Amino acid sequence: MQNSLLTESENDRVLEGERELVAEILAGNHERYYELIAPIERRVYYTAYAILRAEADAEEVSQEAILKGFRGLRTFRGEARFSSWLLSIVANEARMRLRQRREVSLELLKPPITRMNILRLNSPIGERSP
Repeated sequence: MQNSLLTESENDRVLEGERELVAEILAGNHERYYELIAPIERRVYYTAYAILRAEADAEEVSQEAILKGFRGLRTFRGEARFSSWLLSIVANEARMRLRQRREVSLELLKPPITRMNILRLNSPIGERSP
């Protein structure tokens, strides 16, 4: 089976090159991480932006995902492309940010807890004022 952009043997070479680069990074040559992420930096940002639709959030999520990718590099198995692995981290981080946004907006809908609201909630239904 062939990828539309790479032949199977080319894809195998890319995977092997990524595995070697990851091994080198894990061995302590951390500066090489940039070589791993440089080709996909834009895709990282655009993936986050496609989910969040906010530039600032997409930038933050992109940075968090790249850092999370570095910290979790030992969990990268090398069975698929590094870009697939990192983009899944980006998508998960972006979805988590959306959930946090929804929780905050729902919090804003709740009425503030005041003495009057507590008294109103504790009074019998017929005695409640509007």
